[in-house]
Amino acid sequence: MSNLISDQTSATISSWTNGFTTWVPLHPEGFQSSWHPADSFKLLHTIKKPIVIWDVSTHWEDPSVQELCHSADEIIVVIDASPGKCNRPSSRAHFKGFDRYQQRGKKVHYVANGSIPGHFRSEWVDSLPAAPLCTLPEIPRAEVMRAVWKGECIQDQTEVLEKLKDALIPLLREILPAETVKKSSLKGSKSLFSRFKKHS
Repeated sequence: MSNLISDQTSATISSWTNGFTTWVPLHPEGFQSSWHPADSFKLLHTIKKPIVIWDVSTHWEDPSVQELCHSADEIIVVIDASPGKCNRPSSRAHFKGFDRYQQRGKKVHYVANGSIPGHFRSEWVDSLPAAPLCTLPEIPRAEVMRAVWKGECIQDQTEVLEKLKDALIPLLREILPAETVKKSSLKGSKSLFSRFKKHS
């Protein structure tokens, strides 16, 4: 971790590398000072990786997040498979924002977090700006919490990892070089992105 991050973003804790993935988390207590768009770009500049995924949670209206979206190559929106959540006024406003990014030439991908059974799914998809590219499998909350309490990542469990790999292939084909996304090349890796090597 560079001095730039440790000095200017004191809420950042040590990064770690798993395979070819470097994780740069925020401090559990959060960032206490004012955060400006320039800080985001300074942090991005210190992460020397071919692909950087920035989890913005639900903070789409934050100026720093909007600046990141303007500069991003791809925008991935994870949406809850719930008609109620997707039809909230705030959610509809976010969809309009994503549409504006698309009109400016940005690629916006939707990923469903969980599935909706039967005919309800088609109605739900029709209410969205675009059909989800893929659907994350539902993992029982009890299993997730057991892993958390053990200090583990649920996605590092072999069975869960395989389900996630299979589900995310359509998204990975969109954002990664074609030669990288081969199921055979993903087999046996511990971390979802552990074999995504930098291509020249």
